[in-house]
Amino acid sequence: MLDVFADSFNLSDEGIFKEIQRGYSDLVACLAAKGIRYQELKSALIPDAKKLERAYMFDWNACSSSWYGNEVHNRLLPLLPRDSSRSVLVGDWLGRYSFVEILQDSKNDPGEHVFVHAAVPETVYFVYLNNLSESAAQKIDTELRKYHAYIGFLDLTYMSLVKAMLAHMLMKIYIQHKSIIIQHHEDDTLPEEDENLLGYNFKKHGYQERSVPQTLYQWFLSYKIECPVIPIHSSDNWFSLNALTPNPVALQDLELILDRAKHQYLLNEKEGSMKRSGMLQMTADEIAAQIKAKLDNNYLYNLAWTDQDSTLKFNIMLEKPGVAKYLVALKYVPHHRELRVLTIF
Repeated sequence: MLDVFADSFNLSDEGIFKEIQRGYSDLVACLAAKGIRYQELKSALIPDAKKLERAYMFDWNACSSSWYGNEVHNRLLPLLPRDSSRSVLVGDWLGRYSFVEILQDSKNDPGEHVFVHAAVPETVYFVYLNNLSESAAQKIDTELRKYHAYIGFLDLTYMSLVKAMLAHMLMKIYIQHKSIIIQHHEDDTLPEEDENLLGYNFKKHGYQERSVPQTLYQWFLSYKIECPVIPIHSSDNWFSLNALTPNPVALQDLELILDRAKHQYLLNEKEGSMKRSGMLQMTADEIAAQIKAKLDNNYLYNLAWTDQDSTLKFNIMLEKPGVAKYLVALKYVPHHRELRVLTIF
């Protein structure tokens, strides 16, 4: 949406920077007025290498109501953990590719796919949840098995063909922050108002309903399921950098550096992370080259200014397919044309 906004108003990088900064301040103030700290939503918006991602599946043709999203949520809402936060994305399987055929093509991809029935329909409605513990994910599956329209779940913790396709199909509809549901309302509605445009029975299930203007929601509260970043979407990373600097430099134009002292620190203090990532036996140059090779296919997370010298840092998520996910923290030094590895965890 930012690229459309920038093109419509012919904004320069500096203009985009100012608009994003203004919008961020407006969102933080809007949430604070509703009793929510933006920083507390971090776990719903940033992938956690130690948590699970699941897509729970339902046969919409078997639902009792044509408003099957509401019917499914009446089953699901009581099961969501109230001590944590997560993004919720939903949608039907769409497009010219058969869901059953894609599953077959994905059979060797990492991730457990569990189906309640042997026959898998094409009329599938998905509810994607991130930031789930193993026990929470198991409880949701166990309870949903009592519902006749439930098909099963896809474990989307690791990259797979079906995960990449769902990343472009599912809609971001709300954030569940403990006992609060956060969704968007129309931009011409006052920020202090709270509306439930989805119409789901959140209050019936013990949730408070909060909403923010749609533009602010799309800019700052829309979680992206990890998937390979294709060229037409590469502007996402550019705008991420532009959010914190009026003079961004493209990542591909920077040299990625892991200096010898930092490499030794990682070997001594982060041995577990290095082993999990498969980098324990690699040289500093080999590690830097591997991270650089994967940089263009990743979203940027947790962008912030460093406390020490006021430079920009961010995380990217990498993985050993089906084995481990790990975060790499990078320091962004555009005036020196450098990206420096801070840590791996």
